[in-house]
Amino acid sequence: MKTIVLTDKELKHFQDWLNLDWYEISWEGKYTEQFQLFWETIFTPPSVPAIVNRLEFCKSLVKSGPLHSWLSWLKEKFFCYIFIHYELSILELADFLKIPTPDLASILRNFFGELFPEKQIKLNDFLQIGNLASPQIHLRYENLLKDVLGREVKVGSSSQDMMTNIEVTLTPSWPKLIKTIEKDFQEKNTDIGILKDKESLKKSVKFWQEVLLLLLVGTILISGFKWANKKYEVALAEKIKILGNKLSFEYIAQNFLEKNEKEHAQEQIELELKEIASTQDQGEQLQEDFMLEERIGVESDVTLLSEDMPKDFELVDTATSNYEEEKKGGYRDYRYGNRKVYRVLMRSVDPGKAREKIAELISNLEINQADNVRPGTDIPGGIYYNLYVPNNNLGDFLQELRDVDASDIFESKTRASAPPGYSKVFVWIKTI
Repeated sequence: MKTIVLTDKELKHFQDWLNLDWYEISWEGKYTEQFQLFWETIFTPPSVPAIVNRLEFCKSLVKSGPLHSWLSWLKEKFFCYIFIHYELSILELADFLKIPTPDLASILRNFFGELFPEKQIKLNDFLQIGNLASPQIHLRYENLLKDVLGREVKVGSSSQDMMTNIEVTLTPSWPKLIKTIEKDFQEKNTDIGILKDKESLKKSVKFWQEVLLLLLVGTILISGFKWANKKYEVALAEKIKILGNKLSFEYIAQNFLEKNEKEHAQEQIELELKEIASTQDQGEQLQEDFMLEERIGVESDVTLLSEDMPKDFELVDTATSNYEEEKKGGYRDYRYGNRKVYRVLMRSVDPGKAREKIAELISNLEINQADNVRPGTDIPGGIYYNLYVPNNNLGDFLQELRDVDASDIFESKTRASAPPGYSKVFVWIKTI
């Protein structure tokens, strides 16, 4: 099969077809130039295999998080665009893209199911492909249009698709991605295979550097301990002095080693009885000290837990709080805007359970939906929330989120408005 190369007009049509909100994606236009550089790099040269390879390479750099999910979403949308506009069957397109046929069928089923929810049952029947023996592998877009859809697909994203305006330029992995693009994609015909080998070599070098550094630090610490211990022994020996008369060996032998056996045995028994009594007294004292330390330790834990979170975010707004500086993942961005927005990245092994707990929090704390996206919407890679939280419940809500599952909280500023008395909170639940 010949390579498919998109024209400039087709690339512009694909960009419009996605219905992306560049203003929101580039954080209200602040990173428009970076996003434009990313877009031109991915789609130049405009051959389909090159575009797919570049998207996969970018995903390998990002690893996880919202940016990784957005890149997966962009790649799947590109597959659907090729299927619709180039009249290829599912089998032909899967062979061309070098992906399993059932995987491509699943991508297409999700895509058309989102745009035509009323046709979901028929789409499941037509696009349920388990193996190469299925007759649906030869299905083309024109067959779906005639037998299932009934109308043309004008745009590739619905108005409810939050991926069209997610702020990918604010994600922690975005600076690394842009730096790699600026450094390694200077030429249009950059070999992705060479870049992957280079990235793998960097990881190996970094690993061995860390191992060598750990060995060096360990050697220095051990040598330091040995040297300090030797110095301490010498200093201690110099401080020891024998007080009183020094007795010769002959005197000791004459006066102390010629006792009769009965006296020696009696003294030995008395000495052992004294040692036993002393040991019992020490054991009782140690037991009392241990019980006291255990009781104090429990009381200390209870005291520490009482200061976990600030209760009023409005009172601590004028200074950087311990919550921002000491908690894991704390971040504050003072550069733009005069309103605060909180972004919570949660990692969960059971997203369904986490969604139920968050739904209960939303109900109990009088939290409102912030836009037309329903709280708890499933997106590729996890679950998304966009909420307005009452300021008097904000501290409790963030603390409860940490109790639901492991979370990182990012605080930044924005120019977007919120209702009086409310703060905007984005929650992203990632499945692990």
